[in-house]
Amino acid sequence: MKIRNKPLKITLIVILLLLLLATGVGILYISSTIPYKGKFFPNTYINGVDCSGMTPAEAEAAISKDAHSYVLTVKFRNNVEHQIKGSDINYRFISNDAIRQAVADQNSLALFFERSKRHDYEVEVQFSYDEALLDSIIGAIPELQTENMTAPVDASVAYQDGSWVVTASDNGTTLTPEPVIAAIKEAITREEPEVNVEELNVYQNANQGADSQLLQTQANQLNEYANANITYTLPDGSTRTITPDMLKGWLVQNADGTYTKDDATFQANAAAFFKEIGNAVDNVKKERLFDSTEHGTITVPANANNVYGNEVDEAGSIEKMNEYVSQHLNGPAELEYVRRELGTENHGLGTTYVELDLSEQHLWFYKNGELVFETTNITSGAMTTWRYTPPGSYALAYKKKDHTMKGEKDPATNQPIYTQHCDYWMPFIANLGIGFHDLNRASYGGDVYIRNGSHGCINMTLSEAGQLYDLIEAGTPVIVYYSQPYTLVEELSPAQKYAQSQQ
Repeated sequence: MKIRNKPLKITLIVILLLLLLATGVGILYISSTIPYKGKFFPNTYINGVDCSGMTPAEAEAAISKDAHSYVLTVKFRNNVEHQIKGSDINYRFISNDAIRQAVADQNSLALFFERSKRHDYEVEVQFSYDEALLDSIIGAIPELQTENMTAPVDASVAYQDGSWVVTASDNGTTLTPEPVIAAIKEAITREEPEVNVEELNVYQNANQGADSQLLQTQANQLNEYANANITYTLPDGSTRTITPDMLKGWLVQNADGTYTKDDATFQANAAAFFKEIGNAVDNVKKERLFDSTEHGTITVPANANNVYGNEVDEAGSIEKMNEYVSQHLNGPAELEYVRRELGTENHGLGTTYVELDLSEQHLWFYKNGELVFETTNITSGAMTTWRYTPPGSYALAYKKKDHTMKGEKDPATNQPIYTQHCDYWMPFIANLGIGFHDLNRASYGGDVYIRNGSHGCINMTLSEAGQLYDLIEAGTPVIVYYSQPYTLVEELSPAQKYAQSQQ
């Protein structure tokens, strides 16, 4: 019997020992949970703040302390950021039941298994701040001020570095401030770390990007028709330039935005451009200053018969311009001239010219700045309204030997009023038949010309006419003036007399 009871005793002992062990473990486990009664488990974070082992009050204090170091980052376009610090707006935590409820929701029986795990709680907490301070900080953010905003810019076609290109668009920085301000205040209320303004959809944006097919078509057309930059230098040193933008304006833009080169429109604009240049340059029919030999700087009067000076060949200039445009010229170009001054000296006369002072009946000829010939042995036109030599700025048309001059045709006889042979003929007012020539007269110079002058020509001795002929060349300027006041006697020409007789 004793032998049979031995296993039973052993079993009872084992059971007793297990009970004692379980009781000890239970006591040990229970004793380990006591320190966390009413406190947060280890590795517990509330809204990102470490609250391990803290009571709700301690956790609130920690969150409140964290609120003071809170920073909100507001991100604008172009990588611009502004930070609003909690300390600058008196940012603080408002106590509520949310944290106490979080402690109550912990399962103490699970502590043994949960203590090594991280526990993150997001609880609804409230914060307060000084609204006046926040409004002041927001009001100082430049990106929210209208005057600092840049409007969006659409992609476009522009002339850059010698060609028309499609430029990139720019969305700018124009935005509606009110939603941004509201988002900032909402984020601060929720203790959020960031407001990305781009995500609020408050920015204005460009309507057209660089990938526009129309813009690329425009660039190609403008590079064909308007890719030239032509600069003309005027005689006074000023410049006029036909720019790519100007050429663009000479094209016709179609309803679909493309360009067409309408020849009539293009040439009309070119004509207006060269007309403006002509108005600035042409001085043939205008009065001009002249540094005379004996009377200082004088004014030579305007004259419809003047032929010396600058006169732009507008049609020729347009023709050459069309070539420059087709060649895409980028640089200086020459104007085309009907006639042009020979130099800049002496107000555009140059250094080679004939000077005639008809009040003194004196002639000077300067060549390359040197006086090479002068004489008082001349007689100019008689001082009548029909025969006098008109003052003005002329140029030698040509020169010819052994010439027979013919006067104006008399309608009454249908014959020239005179014919006169000369050895040397040098016309300078060709349309009026006025020039230098030899004529054997009883006397020259003095006041002979007043009553017994020529029909407008400059009469000279044979010898001096020959000297002038050998020195002068076609195109040489001839400046004619009276250094003293004069009066003209009314006299009708043969044509005028005949017209009166037929009335």
